[in-house]
Amino acid sequence: MATVTTTANAGSGEELRALIAPLADVIGGPVSALRAVQAQHGWIDSTAIETVADVFNLSRRRSEEILRRLIEAKLGVRVYFV
Repeated sequence: MATVTTTANAGSGEELRALIAPLADVIGGPVSALRAVQAQHGWIDSTAIETVADVFNLSRRRSEEILRRLIEAKLGVRVYFV
C-alpha cells in the first residue's frame, strides 16, 4: 500500500478555533465543528482534528473516532487512521 504525504492544511489553529468556537456549547458540537471545517476548507486534516479535540476537551483519538463514524455513516465504508 502506498503512503501519500501532503503539506496542505485546512487552516491555522487560530483560524480553525475561530470557526468552531461558537459551537463549543452546542449539543453535538464536535460533529458540527468537523462539518464546518469540511464545508469551509474542503477537507479535515490533523490540525483540524487536534483543534476540535482541544476546543471540546476531547482526546485526539476521540476526535478521530467521531470523524470515522461520520465518514462511515455517510459513505458506508470502514475507515482506519494510521
